[in-house]
Amino acid sequence: MKRRRFFGLVAGAAAWPFAAPAQQGAGMRRLGVLAGYAANDSLGQLLAAILPRGLAALGWSEGQNIYIDWRWASGDPKLYESYAAEVVALRPDVLVVQSSPAVAALRRSDNAIPTVFVMITDPLGQGFVNNLAHPAERRAPRPVATMRTSTPR
Repeated sequence: MKRRRFFGLVAGAAAWPFAAPAQQGAGMRRLGVLAGYAANDSLGQLLAAILPRGLAALGWSEGQNIYIDWRWASGDPKLYESYAAEVVALRPDVLVVQSSPAVAALRRSDNAIPTVFVMITDPLGQGFVNNLAHPAERRAPRPVATMRTSTPR
């Protein structure tokens, strides 16, 4: 149950930048997802099921007003690099990035697309953000939300 709740929060964070346009009846938007899982991995399947459901709860319907570009790196460093370049070239409105290697690959792609980090260990220590209180101060990628998955000590 904790996984479902977690991925529900991810969907909400990913949809946050879309909230105003959804209320205004804007056209088709694009969400890029770069995941470290394999598409057939149980957690990958959970993400693929829950993200669209969470977006739908906020008024976003895949194929009607949002298109989701999925890239599954399966933990392969070469795939992270090529998929990061691919998803940035698609020019999504927002990126959802799961795993530290995926964030690192996106940083090397020098993009400025708003990004939601998911399941990232120590984004401050890895240099993904300058400040946890204001993560958007980092240039590339520019996170719109980060989620703490453990309590600080």
